[in-house]
Amino acid sequence: MGFNEIRKLRKSEEENRKYLFTPYLILGGDLAAVLLFDQLIQKGIKKEEIKVIHYHDLDTESLYLPGASDLRGEENLHAMQTVMRDCDFIPEPESCFYKDNDFKLFSGRSKPMTLLEGEEYFSNASYSYDLGKIVPGAEILAQMQSCQSRHFIKKIRKTIPKEFLQKTYWEVECGDDCVYQCEHLFCSNTGFRFLELLEAKDKFTDEFHQMCSNARGRNAVVLKLKIASNIDFPKGTVYVPQSMTHEWGHFVGNFIREESVGSYAANFLTFLRGDEALIADEAGEKIRLLKRVLTRIFDKLSKSDLQESIFLRNDYPMDNYDDSAFQVCNQRRDETGEMKNLHLIGANAPLGHDYLVSLGLADPRLKQICFLSRILLTVNQAIASWEASNISEGT
Repeated sequence: MGFNEIRKLRKSEEENRKYLFTPYLILGGDLAAVLLFDQLIQKGIKKEEIKVIHYHDLDTESLYLPGASDLRGEENLHAMQTVMRDCDFIPEPESCFYKDNDFKLFSGRSKPMTLLEGEEYFSNASYSYDLGKIVPGAEILAQMQSCQSRHFIKKIRKTIPKEFLQKTYWEVECGDDCVYQCEHLFCSNTGFRFLELLEAKDKFTDEFHQMCSNARGRNAVVLKLKIASNIDFPKGTVYVPQSMTHEWGHFVGNFIREESVGSYAANFLTFLRGDEALIADEAGEKIRLLKRVLTRIFDKLSKSDLQESIFLRNDYPMDNYDDSAFQVCNQRRDETGEMKNLHLIGANAPLGHDYLVSLGLADPRLKQICFLSRILLTVNQAIASWEASNISEGT
C-alpha cells in the first residue's frame, strides 16, 4: 500500500470517528466505580455530565470481591474504622488449615504447608461488616446504568484542552470508532491495564510507568460450589492444600450456610503459579482438583449434589503495595502534567502518602492497606483530588 493510500485510509478513519464530550468519564463497573459515581452525585454533579464505559452488566453481584473475607488485619480494620465510622466490624473465627487429617488453627503449634505468594494475607484476623452501609443502593446503580455505554477500549490518550468550555484532558477511543473526550478521567481498571492502553507511552516519566506497573494484580481462579448437604464444615477461612506432597499452594475459602435453602455455598480461590496459564482448561482442572480434595476430607460430599461455577481473574487484588512512585508523580503533578485530572481508583490503585497523612494513617505498615479498605480510600482520594483541582482552577 502506497503513502497516498495510507493517508486516504487514515483520513477516512478520522472522518468516521464520532467524538463525544463528557466532563466526567468513568472506566469500569466494579465497586470502586459505583462508589465514585455515588460520591459525584452526592457532590451535586448531574448524571447527564457523567459517562460510564463498561462492557458487561452492572449488577450487585459484580460489586463484591469473590473468595474469602476481604477485610483482614489491624491495618485494614483501622483504615475502615477511619472512613466508615458508622459501620460495625465484628471479628470472625480464626483461619485454619488442613494437615494430618484435621483442621488446625494458625495460632497453634502446627505449621501449614508452604504458603505461596498472596496466600498469607488470608491467615490474618478477619472481620464481617454490614454491606448495606458500604454498597450504594439500587437507585444509584440504576442511575449509573442509565449513564453506561458498552464498549471495548482500544486506546487512551493524554491531550491538551483547545476549548475553554469543554476542556479535554483525556480521550478514550473505543472499538466502534467512538471517541470519548473528558475533563476528568476516573479509571477503576488496574494501573497496568491503563498503561497497556495508553498511547505515546514514551512521553510519560519513568515514575509514571513504575506507578502503573506496580498495580498489576494477580492471576487467580475463583471457584464456587453449591453443596446440597448437611455437613459439619469448619467455620472461618480454611486452607486446603492442593497436594500433600508438592508445594502447589492452597485452595483458600470458606463455607457459608444458606439457611433459606438448607445448603452451603463454598467460595474458594487459588492463585496461579508462574508456570500456570490463565486459561479455561487450567481453571477446569482446578475445580476438579478442589472437588477431589474436599471429597477426601468430607466423606458425605461424594453423595451430595454439587453445582459449580468458575471465574478467571487477572486482576485479583494484591496485599502488599509499593506506592512510592505514585507519591513522586503526585508531587510533580503540576510540573509534568501527566497526572492532570487522572484518578486511579480500586483495589489495584495507588494511595498517596500525603492523603494518608491527612487521615492520620501515615504508618509505614499501611502499604498493606488492601482489598476493601484500599477501594474506599482510593475513591475518597480521587474525590479529594478532583475537589482540589476545582479550587485551584476557581471552578
